[in-house]
Amino acid sequence: MPRLPLYALVWSDEQAHYELFTREHLDQRFARRDEPQWLAWLDTHPSFAFHGAAGSLNVYREKRARGGTYWYAYFTAEQRTRKRYLGQTGKLTFARLEEVASELRGEAFKPARAPKLAQKLHNAADQQGKPDKSEQMVASMQLAFSRLTPPLLPSSLVVRERLLERLDTGLSHRLTLISAPAGAGKTTLLSLWATRVTFPLAWLSLDVLDNEPQHFWVSVLSALRSCHPGFGEVVLAMLRSPQPPPLGSILEGLLQALSKLAGPIVLLLDDYHVIEEQSIHASLLSLLEHLPGHVHLMLSSRVDPPLALSRWRVRGQLLELRGADLRFRQEEAANFLTQAMALSLPQEEMAQLARRTEGWIAGLQLAALALRQHGDHSAFVKGFTGGHRHVLDYVQEEILAGLPANLQELLLQSAILNRLSASLCQAVTGESESQALLEQAERANLFLVPLDEERRWYRMHELFREALQARLRATRPELWSQLHRRAARWYEEHGELRAAISHALQAADFFWAASLMERVAEQLWLSGESQTLYKWVMLLPATVLHRHARFVLTAALYVLVAAASLEEAQFVSARAQMEEMIERVERVLHLEEGQAAPASLAASELVLLQQRLQLLRLGSQVIRENGQYDREQYRLIDKRMQHLDQAEDEAIWQMIPLSVKYILQQTLEAGGASLVPLFLEAKQRFRLSSNRFVPTKVMQWLTGSYLRAGKLHLAYQECEDALNLIAQTHGPALLSGYLACLADYFTCWQANILYYWNRLEEARNILRGLLRNAQSWRRFDLQISGYVLLIEVELAARNFSAAQQLLQQLEELLRDREISLYRSIFSQVQVKYWLAVGELDKATSWAACTAFSPEDWNPERTGEILALVRVQLAQQEFQAALASLEQFSTQLDRPEDMATTMAFLALDVVALQQVGKREQACDKLRRLLTLAEPEGYIRIFLESGAAMRDALQHGGEHSSAAFVSLLLAAFDKEAQATAQTTSAQALAQIDIMGRARLIEPLTIQEQRILRLLMAGCSNQDVASTLVISLNTVKTHLKHLYSKLNVHNRTQASALARQLRLL
Repeated sequence: MPRLPLYALVWSDEQAHYELFTREHLDQRFARRDEPQWLAWLDTHPSFAFHGAAGSLNVYREKRARGGTYWYAYFTAEQRTRKRYLGQTGKLTFARLEEVASELRGEAFKPARAPKLAQKLHNAADQQGKPDKSEQMVASMQLAFSRLTPPLLPSSLVVRERLLERLDTGLSHRLTLISAPAGAGKTTLLSLWATRVTFPLAWLSLDVLDNEPQHFWVSVLSALRSCHPGFGEVVLAMLRSPQPPPLGSILEGLLQALSKLAGPIVLLLDDYHVIEEQSIHASLLSLLEHLPGHVHLMLSSRVDPPLALSRWRVRGQLLELRGADLRFRQEEAANFLTQAMALSLPQEEMAQLARRTEGWIAGLQLAALALRQHGDHSAFVKGFTGGHRHVLDYVQEEILAGLPANLQELLLQSAILNRLSASLCQAVTGESESQALLEQAERANLFLVPLDEERRWYRMHELFREALQARLRATRPELWSQLHRRAARWYEEHGELRAAISHALQAADFFWAASLMERVAEQLWLSGESQTLYKWVMLLPATVLHRHARFVLTAALYVLVAAASLEEAQFVSARAQMEEMIERVERVLHLEEGQAAPASLAASELVLLQQRLQLLRLGSQVIRENGQYDREQYRLIDKRMQHLDQAEDEAIWQMIPLSVKYILQQTLEAGGASLVPLFLEAKQRFRLSSNRFVPTKVMQWLTGSYLRAGKLHLAYQECEDALNLIAQTHGPALLSGYLACLADYFTCWQANILYYWNRLEEARNILRGLLRNAQSWRRFDLQISGYVLLIEVELAARNFSAAQQLLQQLEELLRDREISLYRSIFSQVQVKYWLAVGELDKATSWAACTAFSPEDWNPERTGEILALVRVQLAQQEFQAALASLEQFSTQLDRPEDMATTMAFLALDVVALQQVGKREQACDKLRRLLTLAEPEGYIRIFLESGAAMRDALQHGGEHSSAAFVSLLLAAFDKEAQATAQTTSAQALAQIDIMGRARLIEPLTIQEQRILRLLMAGCSNQDVASTLVISLNTVKTHLKHLYSKLNVHNRTQASALARQLRLL
């Protein structure tokens, strides 16, 4: 008989309909009137298990020898399997299935019933005593380690050098695939090969719980780290983030980490056939396409994986071992029966067994086990049929029957487990001698493989396990749920809640499963596995959702928060999943518009649930994966949130209104100083929260608000506190997991503050590391901030070539991003670069094309207004600069944004100084110094140039003498650095020019202009002295700079002195 079907059609007494499950996941429901849809489903599926009101069956579509395919039903009881012909697909009505199930079960059996949903569980007799924390940790580590090491080899096995040598050639291929049916010896062959290789081999035994992308890649990383400790720390942090970057970014990081490993390395994924998630196949194919040459992928699977195998064949990059390759040859079969199974048979009988089993290893092993129960070996060999369809018959009728009762019972009941240990088996079966019986089963070659040398953990061969499960469900269906409940209890007590939930779901104990989900939900979200929560929630029936509505909405919030950083297609999918979860809660609680809430729901609970539903929907509206924000939408949503009850006691639910308020004021309104009290109060409220993400996120918002308020010292200290909190949470060596992405925001702000304090080298070092991390994580906003700040640092240090290269990289990053805020930021830093290198004509062209109006003011363009004023000052259009500052004074001088206010005051001081309004300039300067001195602002003065220095020298006498002296010293130090840089450039220029002469000599008029520049004259002074227009002066300057190969008047003056041109 074929193996246990993947699909099950189950009758539900409570719902009065049939439910179709795929691997225990509910897919469809069929009322009796829905038979056409049921028959349509049958057309595309080969088998299913049937658990009806009258009994249970396994049903298969089989080919007849003379042609055609027909359905057959199998029923096993009392060590005997009965078979019944059902006919073609159209005959498989619900009534027909119930009729055959009743007939095969017979009158001696009670009608079988599907497991009841929400059944109360946990018998006191099942309790074995809870382990302490250290035992939980040891058990968890042992279980995890068992997946990362090859199973132990049997004491005697057949070494097949021909296959091992073929595997050795896999290093010359990108992919090695071992694709063969169950029982073909795939894992044993790979385990033996693993003992022989001398290079690192990362082994991972996959199971059904790996069918979630984040969990799958964490498992892969764990395997790689088992042979390369510390490997891929950044990638692991990405995977464990509650807002993981797109999977493409994670794969890029993994590929970069793999490229740095020395020598060959093999990543071996065993049992890949358990992976059904399409996104995992797609991401593995992407990894395969870009694998470094020294990295090789090996897969074992029962079926061919969807990895574009034909493409790799054509390229010669695929090594394949298939079922025909793994079959025992006649001499290998004889060695196996003689050595491994300790049988003494005539050569002809061994050859006959090899032929009948077609070299199938599991078939030979079954035959050998069955032969032990038969005195007449020759008769048995003649009647033995070793095909796959007869495995269940042989397991049930031949093998189990000859075992001691306690061993038979242990194997039968523990078949529900993926991994076996003595403690777990004892908890599930009640057998106190579990360890001894497991070792006995191993010695008897009963398809039990030890996973560690201490024999703590075992794995039952899947073929054998499926046969035992089929027997268990057919003969003792009442045990199925009870055994799964016991397994769930053991896993819960040992801290393995994911496995506990899986068993609770299989036991149909959905109330308990939901309670376990509540306990692990936050951990899964913080580990980047919110999709697992969604899948679990969708399995819960309505009666459970009613009692766990809070949890379901929180799980929906986790899905929404995690979606914020995803790419568009994934974001849309995640938002749809959130909507599904919300709608399920609304339907169960009758919260749709116009329906009355159930009487069992307390009024306070109803208010809370409705508030959270509103928060979710509002949060869904504002989260955008591409950084595109709508100011009016945020204002409307912020207003709508203000009426919601602020007594919400769970920290995570406060994140939506707080984030909306921060984005609205900080990003869209160019303000945020007034938010400091709000975030201080939130920080105090959440400081004891067990969820470190929430208080750290609040600290991030508080730091941004401090900067808007001009409080540099408080902002810097907040960054230090936050980074210390992150380091304490994850240890000083590894900023991993969900806080790693937040750490970079704090380091970015620290670099910004260091720039304000004129500590350029420290800021540069921080920003270089920040950009590497931001690029790895694809944190777009951090990349922009990092580039802008680093460009400003390099401009301040007069590293113009470095600044130009960074500017080009920033432009490339923004190329396909039509977002007004980012384009405005780029314009500001580009103008700053043009002015620094003397490309005034480009800055002038930009200014001519730029228009602003106070009437349609856009806060996003605040920086552009300041850039326009700087251009006007560089053009020596001082009155125009003053007019611009006066026109936009209301927008630029406001307490909500003290950083902008100080930049405004600095420009105002320079403009007033240049037009001779020194008294007004002094007033503005005193106010600026009052704001800047307590926080140590220095760079804002240095950026304003010689006019600011002059103002400080002549107008700072009424301010703090110490701070003014500090600023003047900074000006002197920067002038010395500029002179040294200019001198170095001049010497290089002299060398280029032959150390003597210009390639193209200066005209008489250019020499006059150069002399006036060296005397410190402005463009207007030059025009007045030489009686020419201002535009003519600018034209001569352009030619002069070109001949001298410099960018501004300072460089021109220094070079003229070095070359003694005048």
